Amino acid sequence: MVLLVLMLLPALAAAAPLTPALALASYQAAMSNLRKPQNVVFEYVQTRSGPHRIITEIHRVYRDQSGDERNETISVNGSKVAPPITHTYHARPWPYDADKFAAMPGEYDLTPNGRGLVSGKSVYAYIAKRRAPASFSIEALYLAVESGLPVRARFAVRGPTCSGHGSIDFGAFGSYWLPVSVAVGCGSLQAAALTGTPEPTQYRETLKFSNYSFPALMPQEIFNP
Repeated sequence: MVLLVLMLLPALAAAAPLTPALALASYQAAMSNLRKPQNVVFEYVQTRSGPHRIITEIHRVYRDQSGDERNETISVNGSKVAPPITHTYHARPWPYDADKFAAMPGEYDLTPNGRGLVSGKSVYAYIAKRRAPASFSIEALYLAVESGLPVRARFAVRGPTCSGHGSIDFGAFGSYWLPVSVAVGCGSLQAAALTGTPEPTQYRETLKFSNYSFPALMPQEIFNP
């Protein structure tokens, strides 16, 4: 059943619902063997907010199978940037693949928590508890009832200066399961101390991904501007 679900990813909408146990097994198998595009081009809108300002940028990204990446800032606060501000990276791991947010056996205890809707999709919910303390941990999973693939993961981040919670949503793009949006909020005790306020200073960041395409070839000139 698990292998069949993975083979039928492009036809998820027509699949019959799994049981919660099979959905979880399919999820864990998919995260162990997640299919990733060799080459991908996409855009994302990044919004960062703090106590005194909000910045919104639009980026265009080119990535190849080796992790080489070109990131262009094409708009800032509604104003077009011409020429784009360009940064290139070599063999850079991408932090938003679905398997980077996986709650796997041995690391997590997962408890079924009913069925519901997330972004209009029917899901099984699971409470996730990490067995060992860590600076990053998954707190909840929402898996598609037809496939077991993650529609949303909620997580916690903890650090010496800033701690908070966030979530990431995924969806089908072509034959791949890729991020739709990420949002995280962080309360900084250090910033609060500097400003003399009793409550943590709140920061928030969101990313919204769009316009995915998967070119067969990615010329190396792209990564050497």
